[in-house]
Amino acid sequence: MLLLVTAAEMQYRLESEIRDRDLARIAMMRERQDAIAAEAAAVAAPVPRRSRAANRERSAWPRPIGMQASISCPCPVA
Repeated sequence: MLLLVTAAEMQYRLESEIRDRDLARIAMMRERQDAIAAEAAAVAAPVPRRSRAANRERSAWPRPIGMQASISCPCPVA
C-alpha cells in the first residue's frame, strides 16, 4: 500500500512540474506577443478615418444586371 502512495506522489510531483513549466512557457509567449504588438503599434502610422458621407457621395447608382451604360443616352433606365 505504501508503494502505491509513493508512486502516486511521485507521479503528482512530475505532472505538477511539467504543468508549471508549460504555464511558464505560455506566459513567456504571451508576454513576447504583447511586446511585439506594442512595438508594432508604436511604429505604425495613424490611419486616417473617412466619413461615411464622403463614401456615399462617391458611390455610383446601381443599374439592372445586363444593362450597359450608353454615352448617347444619359439615363438608359428611364
